[in-house]
Amino acid sequence: MMSEPKIMDLSDFFPAEKIDSRPIYFWALNARRSMVELYEQVAAISNVETKIITEKDCRGDFLSALKIMNGAEGAIHVFSGYMTSELVRKLMLVAGARRQKVVVYDDAPIENEIGFAAFLKRLSYDLFLKSKVSWAVRAADLFITASGEKNLERLIALGWKKEKIVPFGRFPAPLTGERESAVAEKKPNSLRVLHLGRESANRNLSFVVKAARLAQVELVRSGGWMGESDLLRVIRSSDVVVAAGVNEPWGERINTALLEGVPVIVSGGMGSAILCKEFGCGLVFPEKNLAALASAFRHLADDDEAYKKLKAGAETAKTALLPQNRATFFLETIRG
Repeated sequence: MMSEPKIMDLSDFFPAEKIDSRPIYFWALNARRSMVELYEQVAAISNVETKIITEKDCRGDFLSALKIMNGAEGAIHVFSGYMTSELVRKLMLVAGARRQKVVVYDDAPIENEIGFAAFLKRLSYDLFLKSKVSWAVRAADLFITASGEKNLERLIALGWKKEKIVPFGRFPAPLTGERESAVAEKKPNSLRVLHLGRESANRNLSFVVKAARLAQVELVRSGGWMGESDLLRVIRSSDVVVAAGVNEPWGERINTALLEGVPVIVSGGMGSAILCKEFGCGLVFPEKNLAALASAFRHLADDDEAYKKLKAGAETAKTALLPQNRATFFLETIRG
C-alpha cells in the first residue's frame, strides 16, 4: 500500500524567522487563467497579506491602479509578462522607483509565438517599443519563465542579467494507473535508457540513438501517443529517462519520470535541467555534445554508486514535484 504523499509547506524551505514578511501583490491585469490559478494557490498558503489585482479592480486606469499600489508599503509586486501594456510598464516603473521588489512572470514558453514570445519578437524590429520597454526591464528584479537557458538569449539581449532569470516549469499531475511492481532495479554494467516522444527537431532522437550506440547501452524509444498505463509501465521499467531537447522550453516528461522516482539525463538548454541541480536527481550535458551524452550513459552504466545517488535524488524530487507543491515553490522563488 502506497504511503500518503507529503504536502510541503514553507517550513520545508525556510526557518520560521527567515520567512519574508513583505505583502505580495499579484497584478493579473492581462494574465491567463492558469497564472491566476497559481496566484490563488499562493494566496491560500501565504502567511502574509496577499492581493490579486485584476483589470476589474482598477478599471484599466493608471490612477486607480496607483491608488491600490499606494497601500502596498514595501510589497513584492508580481506582474504578468506582457509589457506591451502601457499600464503594466508604468506600474513597474513606479514600484521600481519606490525600491519595491518587481517580479515578471509568464508561463508560456518563449518559443511559442504567442503572448510574451510574440512581444519579444516584435521588439527585434520595433525600436520605439524597445526604447520604452527597456526602462521597465531595468525596473524588474526577477523574471520567471517556463523556458530553458538557451531560449533566454532574447531577454539577455534586452538588458536582463542572467542571474535575474529563473526557469519555472509547469507541474504535471502524476500518471494514473496501477503500479503493479516496484521500479526496475538497475543491472550491473548496464543501463536501460528511455526516450519519450516522437522524432522531431526539438526532441533530437537521432542524436540520442547515436549516443546510445557509442556508449553501448540499451535504448527504448516510445514514439507516438501512449496511454497512461502503458507510459507508466515503460517509465518504471527504465533505469533513466533522457531528454536531449534543442531549443525546447522545459520538458514536462522529465517531471513525469521524476514523479515515478526514475533519474534523468537532460540537455543543458532545457529548463528542467535546473531540477537536476536542485535535487541531484540527474545529469546535465551540454546541448548537442554527442561525446558528453555518451559519456553520461556509460558513467551511469558502470558506476552503481553514482547511479544510486541519482536514484535517491529522484526520490526526493518525487515528493517535491507534486502539483500540490507548485505554489510553495513559486512562493519560494518570488521571495528568494
